[in-house]
Amino acid sequence: TTQTIPSGSWTPLNWNNEIFDGDDVHSTVTNSSRVIIPSSGTWTFGVQATFQTSAANLVYIRIIEGTTAASTVIVEDNRWAQVDNTRIVINGIQHFATSGSTITVNVLSGGSTNNILANTLRFWGHRISA
Repeated sequence: TTQTIPSGSWTPLNWNNEIFDGDDVHSTVTNSSRVIIPSSGTWTFGVQATFQTSAANLVYIRIIEGTTAASTVIVEDNRWAQVDNTRIVINGIQHFATSGSTITVNVLSGGSTNNILANTLRFWGHRISA
């Protein structure tokens, strides 16, 4: 479904459906904005989202380890979004010494309220080494 992103505050993205989750790292029912790292090691992550903007403004997206504003930022990017649909894709790599870390993706609208278009939100994560 379309998710509204208010202006001026970081908002976690909700992952309301799954295509594949072989390691059971996500729940669409409980804490749908979170991905839990099941094992230690180095992981690569990526996100794709399409912003639907009502006015040209900056939009920000970041992958973080944690659930608060003080969390560790793994990767962050921003784009000047025109009045239309603006797609952003980001990728990052992070090493986790233990299992159980929480990953969230947050977005921020620097101007007017925006939407993330339905069926355009994608997240992927893969363990690439121990």
